[in-house]
Amino acid sequence: MLSGRRVTLQLLKAGDVFGDVPLLLGEAEPFDARAVSDATVLSLDAASLFAMLATRPRVAQRWMVSLAERMAGLQQRLVDLLAGDLEAQLASVLLQRADARGDVALSQKQMAELLGVQRTSVQRALKQLEDAQLVKIAYRRVTVLDGPGLLTLFATE
Repeated sequence: MLSGRRVTLQLLKAGDVFGDVPLLLGEAEPFDARAVSDATVLSLDAASLFAMLATRPRVAQRWMVSLAERMAGLQQRLVDLLAGDLEAQLASVLLQRADARGDVALSQKQMAELLGVQRTSVQRALKQLEDAQLVKIAYRRVTVLDGPGLLTLFATE
């Protein structure tokens, strides 16, 4: 919680790593994680993690890839948040999260938490994007109809 409201920094997927950087730096975790669906979590202390990375090259390689993916994700989050007005920020999130068919597997609540705004603000911005025929809004689904159009909106800000 930040100033009394939930803020989402990142949405992780199966196999992702959380909390390793502060652990390795000997620092306290600055935030919490919350599962939005059933999850199995493996927890290691710093000594065990160091030992595993030192003795299991494939695990060390996968961990490095995971770390790089998370860093790239956080860099993209900065772009999302600095993209301009809410429509441009939302366009960035939609483009990053759309699958090959253009479907975005995020609820409006999750989009709002990622952008640090109210869900109603996301609803309004999505409606404007729909009016411009850039996206289609359906029950529990947003589909990107015009990726290049969204990219232009976000890139020109």
